[in-house]
Order: sequence, then structure tokens, then C-alpha cells
Amino acid sequence: MNTKTESTTSVETDDQISIRVLWAQRGYILFASLFVLGILGQVFIAGMAVFVDPAHWNLHASFVHYIQLLAIIMLVLAILGGSRGG
Repeated sequence: MNTKTESTTSVETDDQISIRVLWAQRGYILFASLFVLGILGQVFIAGMAVFVDPAHWNLHASFVHYIQLLAIIMLVLAILGGSRGG
């Protein structure tokens, strides 16, 4: 009986993730975490404005611009990382 074995040593490049995609995905996770912390900070500042001192509304209103910047960065990283909706 003669059996022929074939070795598959070819590298599948379709399944490999490029460095750009890998860093974009990691960056997205980092900025998403910062975004969640920013939202929690916004809720805290709003609570301080309601229950402690209404002067905190100015901080609440200006802090949103930093969170807005995080959302824009996350959009760019999602495009670079090849994120799929759903």
C-alpha cells in the first residue's frame, strides 16, 4: 500500500490581520473605554450641578467637547480597523 501525504506549509495571508488593523482595533478599545469614562463623568458632573451647586453646569457644558473629540477619533479608528456594524 502506497500512501501519499501532502504537507500544507503555505501561509494563508487572507486570515492574517495587518498591523494597521490590529493597532486600530486596540486603539478603538482604548478610546471606547475613555468614552465610557467620559460619559460617567458627565453624569457625575450633572448630578453635582443638580444636587450641590448649579455652577457645575458650565463644567458639564464644556466637558462635552472632549467627549465629542473621542467619538470622532473612534469613528476614524473604526474605519481603519475594518469594523463591521452589528
